[in-house]
Amino acid sequence: MQGLPRENKAQILQDAQCVMSEKEKMVEGEGK
Repeated sequence: MQGLPRENKAQILQDAQCVMSEKEKMVEGEGK
């Protein structure tokens, strides 16, 4: 993974955050 440019790493982090927030939304929806 060290060969990736900084921009790609930032994009991967953003994607990971999106996935996490989507999972949280699903959990909240199921809780109600």
